[in-house]
Amino acid sequence: MDVLMERKRRILFVGEASFIATGFGTYWNEVIKRLHETGEFSIAELGSYSSDGDAKIQSVPWKFYPVQPHPNDQRAQQIFRSKPTYQFGENRFDDVCIDFKPDIVCDHRDFWMCFDKNTPIILADGSVKNIKNISTKDRVLTHKGNGRGVIDHFQRKYSGKLYTIKASNLTIPITVTSDHPLLVVNRNKKHFLNKNWNSNGTVWKLAKEITNDDFLCLPIPKNIKDDKKYSIGLCRLIGYYLAQGCMLYEGKRKNNKIKGIQLVFNHKLVDYVEDAVKLIKTHFSLNATVHRRGNCSVIRAYGRNIGEFLLLHCDEHARNKRISKQLYQLPDKKIVGLLCGLTRGDGCLSDIRGSYNTVSRNLAYQSFMLFCRLGIIPSMSYNKNPTGIGSGDHYRYIMDIRAKSLDNFKKLYQNCKLSKTKNTKRSNSDYVFLTIKNITSKTVKSHDVYNFEVEKDNSYVTSFAAHNCEFIDRSPLRQSYKFIAMPTIDGEPQRDLWLDMYKRCDGILTYSEYGMNLLKKTGRPGTNLITIASPGADIEVFKPPTDKRAHKKRLGIDP
Repeated sequence: MDVLMERKRRILFVGEASFIATGFGTYWNEVIKRLHETGEFSIAELGSYSSDGDAKIQSVPWKFYPVQPHPNDQRAQQIFRSKPTYQFGENRFDDVCIDFKPDIVCDHRDFWMCFDKNTPIILADGSVKNIKNISTKDRVLTHKGNGRGVIDHFQRKYSGKLYTIKASNLTIPITVTSDHPLLVVNRNKKHFLNKNWNSNGTVWKLAKEITNDDFLCLPIPKNIKDDKKYSIGLCRLIGYYLAQGCMLYEGKRKNNKIKGIQLVFNHKLVDYVEDAVKLIKTHFSLNATVHRRGNCSVIRAYGRNIGEFLLLHCDEHARNKRISKQLYQLPDKKIVGLLCGLTRGDGCLSDIRGSYNTVSRNLAYQSFMLFCRLGIIPSMSYNKNPTGIGSGDHYRYIMDIRAKSLDNFKKLYQNCKLSKTKNTKRSNSDYVFLTIKNITSKTVKSHDVYNFEVEKDNSYVTSFAAHNCEFIDRSPLRQSYKFIAMPTIDGEPQRDLWLDMYKRCDGILTYSEYGMNLLKKTGRPGTNLITIASPGADIEVFKPPTDKRAHKKRLGIDP
């Protein structure tokens, strides 16, 4: 008589390989071997920090999928290093699911990769926001130079090392947790810039692994969209306003009745004054007036249309000025016009250097990114301004242009034209490569840090490209398996992002009674809290080992 054999439930464990002596690896070793010994399940493991050809895999009695490709497969290694979440299995997860066909996927991991709350994040239009203020309404610049939407935003308490990295050119320091991946290119020769920059050579490294032998990668914006209503001349006039302009109002400013604009130049800059007057006439059919006031030539143009147009695209007041999205995306030849007016108003040029300065944070970052797009690589710093008016300290962003970028800057500044030859000494069409000037670290306890999730590219840009992730819940095969998560719950409050994630899982295991009680108290209604899965009765097994070789031997793992 035929006997119908019931199919064993198939469980895929995702995490650090069970044969390595880490906390998560040790836990998986204890759990998986016990389930395997029951004979009741068909078990597979997708193991991080293991590679094809690893001899230790042969000793694993269940089906084992290594995350990393063979060390000798250079092409596969290059792909593997192209995205930080590949180290956790994202690169092979879907293929493993297709091959193994799991009924249950069990994953344990911690939330990681965060920045200090005041870290500036570059948005899709080149402006910036501190990471603590990022929301799902924002679109950010990614490591591929695209503008992508923010899916979610979260905060956590972090205890451990924070690394502060200061790079060349965009010299404002950035502070990041030790495990946050950053996009870099390795230095070919110590103390020298690389002769050839290959975008395919970029790799993701954790902040704690970054050294002075790496170059950080700053993506060049790719979203370019022309609009015929903006000519080169009109863009130059907008640049003049960004640098030297203000609104004129009927009566008090709070009445919001715009009556025109005012531009102020040094009286010696006769050519620029005449250029601005001509552009106002050409594009707005207004006869501007010019009068002398001390060492200044003051241009006034009366008309609501010109005022409303410039307010829409530039805002007002020196600290609030910015470049609108429509202008920021214009092609290079029109950006040349914009930056020409901007630098003629708030910049200067000598035989050895060019410079531009502004008190507007957004305008500083936007102009820096646009200069880079044109192949002009400035060095930007943030300094106290001794000429500030009023009480308190005053600061400004100063850009310094020298060396191979200076020739292009001269042509832009003097002739409103762009050289066909770009500065390739530290850039290519995809990235500007920043030298690391200084790395410091400090240990913090319960420090607020932030991260957010970005659609498609899963990355964002501060002074350089950084990454974020989660992949098991977003897999196209998600409906074919039950997802059991075991998050590290070691503090409160748990962020909304995490609580929403727990609810989307088919079940949650916690490490401790504390974690279970916290989720019962604050978790989303409907979250399936299964049980407490304590690491084991022998707590000594799970303490960080002082002697890793002895620890492995004790666990029955080849040391």
